[in-house]
Parts: sequence; structure tokens; C-alpha cells
Amino acid sequence: MLAGRGGKAGAVEKCTTCRGSGVQVRVQQLGPGFIQQMQSVCSECDGQGERINPKDRCKECQGRKITRERKVLEVHIDKGTFSRPAISFTVVRCHCGL
Repeated sequence: MLAGRGGKAGAVEKCTTCRGSGVQVRVQQLGPGFIQQMQSVCSECDGQGERINPKDRCKECQGRKITRERKVLEVHIDKGTFSRPAISFTVVRCHCGL
């Protein structure tokens, strides 16, 4: 089990394009004394700040560290509890193997 790493142990490395910040900053000179600074999500790591070598990525989650699955959960709701049409649960771990 990979325990939410998205790949083999030691395969996760800091993105060299954005230096781990997840953001690329571009500076453009518009004219003498005028500069423009633009900030965008890093295209190399998709804003995560880290990357995993494609050959070391988990085959099920593709290095995203999360898998999508449906489960039936039994939940006890006390009488008088505020009602909503749905209760959502989020799991932020990759439960897959290589």
C-alpha cells in the first residue's frame, strides 16, 4: 500500500519549474520604466508544487494521491437533526497499489 503518496517511496520531488510553490511568475517589460508581472498556475505540476516521475506513479490514481470510489455507508442520524438532502464524506488518501 502506498499510504497516499501517489507513487513509490522517494518518487515525489519538488517541481523544478516553480521551485515547489505551484505558481509561475512572469515579468514582462512593457516600455521604459514599465513592467508587468503575471502569475499563473504552474503547468508542469498543475499547482501542486511537486511532481512524480511517470514510471514511478501509482497505476490506479496516476500520482494524484486520491481515487474515486462509491461506498454504501450506514449513518445513524438522531431525531431533530437538521435535515439536508445529502451528507458527503471526503477521503484524501490513495488506497491503491502499484
